[in-house]
Amino acid sequence: MKQRKQKRGAAAIEFALVLPVMMAILLGVVEYGYYFSEKQVLYNIVSEACGEDYYDQAEEIFTHYFDSCHGCYANLAEDPSRYVCDLEKAYYQITGFFPVGMVPSSFNIRAIKRKTEEQIEETGEYYY
Repeated sequence: MKQRKQKRGAAAIEFALVLPVMMAILLGVVEYGYYFSEKQVLYNIVSEACGEDYYDQAEEIFTHYFDSCHGCYANLAEDPSRYVCDLEKAYYQITGFFPVGMVPSSFNIRAIKRKTEEQIEETGEYYY
C-alpha cells in the first residue's frame, strides 16, 4: 500500500517537470508561425503593389488586411530599368515568450520589379 502512494505522487512531479518544456515548444511554434505568416503577407503586398503607383496600392491593400499601417515606412526608388519598393513595419510578439533580439522587432522588405519596354521608352533613358 505504501508503494502505490509514492507512484501517484511521481506522476504529478513528472508533469510539473515536463510542462515548462512543452509550453516552450508550443509558444515557440505559435510565435514563429505568426511571424512568418505576417512576413509573407507583407512580402506579397510589397511585390504586388510595386510599380508607379506603389504608395496608393500599398495603402489600399494595407487598409484591407490590417485596417491601417501606423508606423509603416514605404519608399519607392526608380532607376532607368526597374522599380525598387521598400517597406518597413514594426513587429510585436503575440506571446511575449522570446527575449528581445531573438525575433526581429521590425520587418524590412524589398521588392524589385522590372519596368516594361514602354515604361523605359517613356523616360527616354536606356540602361545597359
